[in-house]
Amino acid sequence: MTTSLPSAERSRNVRAPNFVMMDPPDHTRFHQIISSGFTPKAVKRLRDKIEV
Repeated sequence: MTTSLPSAERSRNVRAPNFVMMDPPDHTRFHQIISSGFTPKAVKRLRDKIEV
């Protein structure tokens, strides 16, 4: 006899990869891609769109 977790329980046990916990070279690659969106110039362009 096998037991199966309900789908809600299974989904809680599945975790997406955590960027902070990644090891090189994956972390380095993601950092290079993501960091370009958070430069002071990029944030300034977005500021008016996101502030209420």
